[in-house]
Amino acid sequence: MTRSDDARTADEGFTLVEMLVAMGLFIMLMSMIMLMVTSASRATQDTRQFTNINEQARLAVERLTRELRQASEIRAVSLPATAGGDVTLTFGVDFNGNGVIDDVAADP
Repeated sequence: MTRSDDARTADEGFTLVEMLVAMGLFIMLMSMIMLMVTSASRATQDTRQFTNINEQARLAVERLTRELRQASEIRAVSLPATAGGDVTLTFGVDFNGNGVIDDVAADP
């Protein structure tokens, strides 16, 4: 072996096949990482929406409870004619404390 053969073998670099294999492995790895990131992002978004819905339901129940406790009269009850209809309950509340139950009361 001559000195020129040793220098040439140490300076050959990558072959095209090695480069394609490395790129393929890199693309597969990045695809799996991106899939995990997007699924974690979706799970976070679903959790936020679920928490928001629960908070809105809790606030609605608290408001309904407050208004029912302050009610001084029940004006009307309407039951549905069908099984899928809405049940309505109309009650009067003196929110401003003036002794008069207003027909249209602003949200306190």
